[in-house]
Amino acid sequence: MRFALFVLLAAVGMTAKAALTLSFEPANPTPADRIVVTVRDSSPTCPTLRPRGTRFISPNEIRFEYSHVGDCGFAPFSEAKASIGPLPAGLYTVGVAVDSSTITPPPGPEVTKQLAVSFAGGPNGTEPYENYAGHYLTGPSTGEGVFIEQFGVKSFLTFATYDSAGRPTWLVMPDARWGYNTARGRYEFAGSIYRAMRSEGSPPAISVNPVGTGAWYPTGFDTVALETTLDVTATRTLRRFRF
Repeated sequence: MRFALFVLLAAVGMTAKAALTLSFEPANPTPADRIVVTVRDSSPTCPTLRPRGTRFISPNEIRFEYSHVGDCGFAPFSEAKASIGPLPAGLYTVGVAVDSSTITPPPGPEVTKQLAVSFAGGPNGTEPYENYAGHYLTGPSTGEGVFIEQFGVKSFLTFATYDSAGRPTWLVMPDARWGYNTARGRYEFAGSIYRAMRSEGSPPAISVNPVGTGAWYPTGFDTVALETTLDVTATRTLRRFRF
């Protein structure tokens, strides 16, 4: 009898732990949508859920924290909702965890779910939903920086970096255009890259020469990717610099 009771309690415990579910509204969001995350607990005790906060963890993790408060009685489930959008196009991992403000070390998420945000209309889309202008860091590299100006479907990107001899140099993509890259299945700003150099003379002269092609595209709520094809193709993750 005791063994049967132990098995029953263990089964109930497993059911309670597995009862937490996560869903999104709308199910297939675009960058223009306000996304709502819903956490539902349908365990037998039906504990009342209270939202405690949402954390955005770079580059693409979103943590929704909640606490259990009391008991909702005999209802079939309890749930809590929170807004986590709009978000740039990209793939995100949304996790649900118990409030960690009084727990050291903080617990990991109890349940996670992938959230894909994509542009409506696929190749038939027209303009970006957001303006990604700003200053970006290229970490873990040091001494580099990217500056983006965006004017609707056009952008001007400046990449401050070093050449193969270790000398400071500026790469610019002055006329990148927004469009759908069928081969990659994504929207991006793409254009030609030029190297700007300053002569040693006085007054110094500025020379600008074409050196390759490039593209940049949003990948998260605080990140974009920069692909440059000069002698070789390289990809950098850019993180927005917050003042």
